[in-house]
Amino acid sequence: MADNVAITAGSGTTIATDDIGGVQYQRVKVTWGPDATANDTDAASGKALPVQVRSATNLIPLGEPTDAKSASTDTTSVSIVSILKQLSAYLAAALAVSQSGTWTVQPGNTANTTAWKVDGSAVNQPTIGIIANPTSTYTRPSDTTAYAANDLVSNNVTAGSITVQSFTAARVSAGSGMIRRLRLNTNHTTGLSGITFQVRLWSAAPTYTNGDNGAYAVSTGSAGFLGSFLGTFEQQADGAYCVMSTQVGDELGFILASGQSIFWDMQTLVGFTPQSGKTFTITAEVLQN
Repeated sequence: MADNVAITAGSGTTIATDDIGGVQYQRVKVTWGPDATANDTDAASGKALPVQVRSATNLIPLGEPTDAKSASTDTTSVSIVSILKQLSAYLAAALAVSQSGTWTVQPGNTANTTAWKVDGSAVNQPTIGIIANPTSTYTRPSDTTAYAANDLVSNNVTAGSITVQSFTAARVSAGSGMIRRLRLNTNHTTGLSGITFQVRLWSAAPTYTNGDNGAYAVSTGSAGFLGSFLGTFEQQADGAYCVMSTQVGDELGFILASGQSIFWDMQTLVGFTPQSGKTFTITAEVLQN
């Protein structure tokens, strides 16, 4: 069957078609151009339709026209391979810029920032993200007086003589960071299996109404409270340990007004009989800024 179908219109008109499986499909040429103009040459190898690549910010001008008029009449053809090559070149150049320069830390910092420079020019400080494991130890009194639930576990039976211990949490003075977990270890060789402790953290040392073995009660310093952690001991032959998680949320974020230290205290939530003069050592898992 011939491809074209004759349609009588006056002296006769021929419509271009294509025979596909016995059915005539009309052939339509792809045309383009400004108003009242049509470039009617079939698209073919060497006569490809022009491709104009644009971006919202016009940062990647891949052979595109610069105004509406030239956009409708420009005949420059850009292949997909060419576009990809140019994009690759742009990305490589951007990466080279981002990696260039020498980073140096300038000393003399007194605030919660560090003066950073790239090739001598000041820039914003990048995120550090240093993991640190500072430690601190309490030594309880040399007695075996049993604790009741919710008692303070400290280093002196006299409230006014308690020394609140601390660890270096921040990387710099007035620094910040996040504490994900605390690890609490003791050299108690018996008596702590299943005993739950609460550790509170403070930006400044609080004072207490009672000493060691008295009911936990803060006298002054509550404005410095940062958060608390809970953990239950596992007893082994040579000591006991627990991993402590925050009471609220997955981690505790802090920003210190001054210094680098965070203070800590302990409270037992379950009664137990201690061994004399034993130590409790805390290890913080800190992500420092």
